[in-house]
Amino acid sequence: MGVLRVIPGVCLRRNLNASISSSSKRRFSNCFQVSNEVSAALSNRKPVVALESTIITHGMPHPTNIHTAMEAESLIRASGVTPATIGVVDGILKVGLCSDEMKRLADGGASVIKTARRDLPYVLSQRLCGGTTVSATMYAAHRAGISVFATGGVGGVHRGAESSMDISSDLTELGETPVAVVSSGVKSILDIQRTLEFLETQGVCVVTLGETREFPAFYSRQSGTLSPYHLETVDEVADLIRCSLASRLGKGVLIAVPIPEQHSRGGAEVEAATVTALQEALDKGVEGKDVTPYVLSRVAELTEGTTLAANVALIKNNAEIAARIASSLATSTLNDAKIENAKRKLERNKIDTNFSNSTNSPSPSSPSSTSSSSEKSITSVKRPVVVGASNIDLTSQITDSSVVYGGATNSGRLLHTVGGVGRNIADCLARIGIASVFISAVGRDNFGDMLFTSCAHMETSGIYRLSDVQTATYNQVLSSHGNVVIGIGEMDIHKSIGKDQILCHDDDIQSASLLAVDGNVPSSTLQFVIDLAYSYGVPVWYEPTDLYKAVKPFRSESWKKITYISPNIAELREIHRLLTGEGEVPETNPESADNVSTPLETVIEECKLMSSLLLEHIRCVTVTLANNGVLVAYRPNSDAEVEYVHYPAPLPVEDSEIVSVSGAGDCFVAGMISGVIQGHPVDLCVRSGLLAAHESLQSHHAVAPRISQTSFSVENLKTLPWAGNKL
Repeated sequence: MGVLRVIPGVCLRRNLNASISSSSKRRFSNCFQVSNEVSAALSNRKPVVALESTIITHGMPHPTNIHTAMEAESLIRASGVTPATIGVVDGILKVGLCSDEMKRLADGGASVIKTARRDLPYVLSQRLCGGTTVSATMYAAHRAGISVFATGGVGGVHRGAESSMDISSDLTELGETPVAVVSSGVKSILDIQRTLEFLETQGVCVVTLGETREFPAFYSRQSGTLSPYHLETVDEVADLIRCSLASRLGKGVLIAVPIPEQHSRGGAEVEAATVTALQEALDKGVEGKDVTPYVLSRVAELTEGTTLAANVALIKNNAEIAARIASSLATSTLNDAKIENAKRKLERNKIDTNFSNSTNSPSPSSPSSTSSSSEKSITSVKRPVVVGASNIDLTSQITDSSVVYGGATNSGRLLHTVGGVGRNIADCLARIGIASVFISAVGRDNFGDMLFTSCAHMETSGIYRLSDVQTATYNQVLSSHGNVVIGIGEMDIHKSIGKDQILCHDDDIQSASLLAVDGNVPSSTLQFVIDLAYSYGVPVWYEPTDLYKAVKPFRSESWKKITYISPNIAELREIHRLLTGEGEVPETNPESADNVSTPLETVIEECKLMSSLLLEHIRCVTVTLANNGVLVAYRPNSDAEVEYVHYPAPLPVEDSEIVSVSGAGDCFVAGMISGVIQGHPVDLCVRSGLLAAHESLQSHHAVAPRISQTSFSVENLKTLPWAGNKL
């Protein structure tokens, strides 16, 4: 009988709990609302960026607070992304506040509660208004399905936390809510080192977006503390977020974005004001969540308001960057499915990329491509796609045999020409008679105009003009012999060559005869375009560009999908070091690849050894050896043994005839590509490349204007007095 009495009680408690749970869900559904605009964007898989509301209610004085919030939303909208400002209005946690609701919070004064996650039950139940902090905003964003959130700075471990235990709930929220937070690090009033240690304990990935690992300190770009990682582009950040979400880690990601240089404050000045404000807060008995607003307000006063302007600037900058990350994340999520579908199609069709069998890349030496293919009309081949850099080359060549240092003026020639590895390849192909689809980016400035004017003979629809960055420039100083003594580049615009631009030419890539990409594009874009071309069965030519960029695709498995690669010996050494674990790229200049004291036979044997590792996956490795010509290592087909052939330069150029070596390597690649996609035998492919390089060496222009389709006819190439030496 006792048992019979217990069972109804258990059932009653279960029913009661179920009733309470159901009631709570119904109650909370009335306390949580997503605006129609945000809901529509999320339903259509459009990018959305969450924004907090404490900058409106507690972070800034009126009217700067509401103006900044409105401007942040406008900047996000201008990027084609939907903003979702989050706050509590009359006991309802709202995702996507309208302008009237934002103004109401801004004008609410002391009646508006600073609302962290812990405060939500009280604020909601009492039907109050609240400005959501990072923790509450992350919670609401995640519940709504938003993955990217922009703020000024996150909370952290307060100074003296070893005794006060004052640690922001922002940090624990990052440890349990999978939302990426874009901020300018943590506020300088906090203990930055301990904050990063606490985040490590919480399992939160922290990444600085920029050129260094320096973790920003809100108003200052430097804190003296390094982030665990750094990434250079928003596409790379988007990939990191996507992988974090796909891995179901259940953790947030903190993206630290340094304040723009022109708005950064001196760290010492802010630190002094911070120490003063903290002491004042202690003396006045300011505690808990009131400390941060008080200290920020006093620091603004002590620095005569300039930190307020900096605060506004960094919030707007973070909003713009978060919008770009969200856009890239949305694009990559959709494109992942697209690539998977393409890969499944590839698997079904069993596309063969062997030289001897592939219709896209016939073997340079296969019998089937030595006669009929070489007689094919040059206009009948499918267009290649070239992805890479466009820039203005500012060339200073010293005419005296020796250089005078110490600020003295050296006699020389100054020249402005168009350049960029990808642009040079596309330009040379066009002059040979092969129109390519060229994907690049230039600024809306005078140099951008110059590039477009000079490319009138090329297809320019794939060159994107951007208004927020300047056209890339490369300033090179040449010796009297035409060798590059030093090069200085402003190349930030190349980071803008991303997945969006690539996807705009998806059809071109799918139907391309070959895709060529240079090492100037961001690593994430490089990996993406290689994967995409591979999924379509399109062969890929990778031009390493320089010593430090050469290894980019080799940091992932993407390199195994490359068909052709054209490093010089120094670049090949760095690739080999990375793959074999013998060391990363050195910080100092590497040993010269053109050491005249090293016998050619020794150099060739070294190249053969290093190429053999690449040839396990890459079909053809062409190593340029400066005045010693090139070494071509390739497999005629997937089952054949590797063949090594050394080709000395067929038309030696005397030092007195060399005008500039800049562009010669790019022209060599273009010449080779023209032969490959026309199905020429290997000898003619290399002759074509060497002839293009020869013409470039004797011109002030990276691509010699006299290069023409006639010069590169099969008949003319066959007349060159040269033959390769099979090894």
